[in-house]
Amino acid sequence: MGASRLEALASILKEFEPVFSPKSVAIIGASRNPSKLGYQSLKALLEAEYQGKIYPINPNAETVGEYKAYPSILDVPDEIDLAVISLPSFGVVDAVRD
Repeated sequence: MGASRLEALASILKEFEPVFSPKSVAIIGASRNPSKLGYQSLKALLEAEYQGKIYPINPNAETVGEYKAYPSILDVPDEIDLAVISLPSFGVVDAVRD
């Protein structure tokens, strides 16, 4: 593989860094209910000992676990590298638009 192809590949991989090594994750649809996907998504991050910032998004909760919850991803004061959408299908389109 030539040097220019390696540079191009490195550039492409750099663009995906926020997906593979996010510094912050928003869980849209985070839940306090263990039977919900939003709860399981947060639990998975914690069990994996994720070291970045976690932002639960839930318009009906002030906190989810030990984390402050935000009513919308638009209310998070920091940049989000990765969003996990844990919503019923009818809520996904609006979440993506936000």
